[in-house]
Amino acid sequence: MKYYIFFLLSIVVNSAFSQVGNNALISLERHSFSSKILKEERSFQVYLPPSYFYSDEGNFPVLYLMDGDYNFYHDTGLIEFLSSVAGKIPEIIVVGISDKGSTKYREYCRPNAEGSEGGSANIFMSFLEEELKPLVNKKYRTSAYDILIGHSMGGLFVTNHYLEKPTAFDSFIAIDPSLWWKDYALTKKADTIFKDQKELSANLFISLANTQGMGVRGFVGVLDTYFPYDPKWSFTHYKGENHGSVHMIAIKEALLELFEDWEVSREKFYTFASSKDLIDHYKKLNTKFATQFSLPAYNFGLL
Repeated sequence: MKYYIFFLLSIVVNSAFSQVGNNALISLERHSFSSKILKEERSFQVYLPPSYFYSDEGNFPVLYLMDGDYNFYHDTGLIEFLSSVAGKIPEIIVVGISDKGSTKYREYCRPNAEGSEGGSANIFMSFLEEELKPLVNKKYRTSAYDILIGHSMGGLFVTNHYLEKPTAFDSFIAIDPSLWWKDYALTKKADTIFKDQKELSANLFISLANTQGMGVRGFVGVLDTYFPYDPKWSFTHYKGENHGSVHMIAIKEALLELFEDWEVSREKFYTFASSKDLIDHYKKLNTKFATQFSLPAYNFGLL
């Protein structure tokens, strides 16, 4: 029976890759629409994983990437390698959000506050939740699992979003975030919010490079004070990475940590007595993430 499963999955793989090759399917798309909330034209890019085209069924988690024009191609390449090649994480739809220039980008990343340092993060949060996410969910086969990633000022936005509306996304990844903003205002804000909470409602992965004065350690100290043993947050200091180089390794390790049980090793695969055991493995993961992910059939065909 084990060898039958292997043979069956191999057929699925070969058929799927043949279909992609023959039809020359392109997995990158770009869209624009007029945002009523932002009162401007907004663009975004979409990466669709290879198996998205294999059938009309199957749902995929969605990763929303701040500063999407700058980081889109190397991030999607990494995600495709981790998912479609290595089989360590599920295949993911990636939405890269265009920034419309650094001035506008910084304005939308900075939290709302009085004075010259204040920004329009609240309105951009509304744009994500009320316009962009519904549009993506309507157009694509998305699962009910969303991830938000930001680096530097984008990391400031992600951290603030986590404090303001932690249930809007299932996981937040803040890479070397600019938490020095407004004299470490988010650290003070976190202390006020967390002291009245019993547990965290979403995952937060926060990282720090070898940069000085980012304000990250103060924020992490607040988390450690109120939730020292809560597995929903983690912090990693990459001492050997600078502010630019930390991006790729932080995303990789955050996704591997988030989906640590996803990979089925060769040894584990051959412990399954039937295809039902394989399916049950992923049913448990679906329950853990409270959503439905597509079963990565072709990954097993490579074992």
